[in-house]
Amino acid sequence: MIPRKIVQALVTVLFFIFLAFWIYPLLNLTLLSFSTKTYTVEFTLRNYISLLSSPRYLNYLKNSFIVALGSAAIQIPVCLPAGYELARHKSKVIAFANRFFPFSLAIPWTVILVSVLIYYLRIGLYDTLIGLIFHHSAFSAPFVAWIYSTFIRSLPKDIEEAAQLDGCGKARLIFQITLPLIAPGLIGAFVWVFINVWNTFIVAAFLIESEENIVFAQALYNALTYIMSGGMLNFAYAATVIFITPPMILFIIFRKWIEQILIY
Repeated sequence: MIPRKIVQALVTVLFFIFLAFWIYPLLNLTLLSFSTKTYTVEFTLRNYISLLSSPRYLNYLKNSFIVALGSAAIQIPVCLPAGYELARHKSKVIAFANRFFPFSLAIPWTVILVSVLIYYLRIGLYDTLIGLIFHHSAFSAPFVAWIYSTFIRSLPKDIEEAAQLDGCGKARLIFQITLPLIAPGLIGAFVWVFINVWNTFIVAAFLIESEENIVFAQALYNALTYIMSGGMLNFAYAATVIFITPPMILFIIFRKWIEQILIY
């Protein structure tokens, strides 16, 4: 058995490593985002005013919200019936799906982006926000359906059987009875998809080209490229703070529900 003092020492070391590599850079860029000087902290909102008064950056922000909200919202009508079938019906196909859906998270989706790009060029979805939403939705759906199924399995079947005896149809059973009962799972999965899509850069870099459809993650990358060629570092700091704020707020508000989908 490892002595308690050694365990405490390891936890302390890990905590300071966490501070050094995550908290300090975040705090540093937040403080410098309120400055116009590269390495000096001074409180000014000039960088934020420049960003939020720019039609281009407001459009990037709007595109990110459209893609993230669209990808998260489409999961409910698509994945809830799938999750119900995974939880309540037994067959070889369902058993395979229950095993495959969690395993799908281990598949590196980036390896098929070239194929998706070629396919999108053929069907006219390249460089469109709807194409980006479809892609994110398709790759989030297996995990979300699996999460829904774990919550539905925890519900007593008596409620569903009573509703069916009263003449309740399958669609009404799923969306009017089951859906409110697994609300924590729905909220947690919605926020998880939103944060995941919001933070993803590589997919948009492959599938979006025109200035009007660029999402904020791409704009942030472009800002960093501009810095390397002699641009304003503090401007990029402000853009980074704006970029990370929505997912952080959502996580803080819905932390309890996100934890539930992770421990179920």
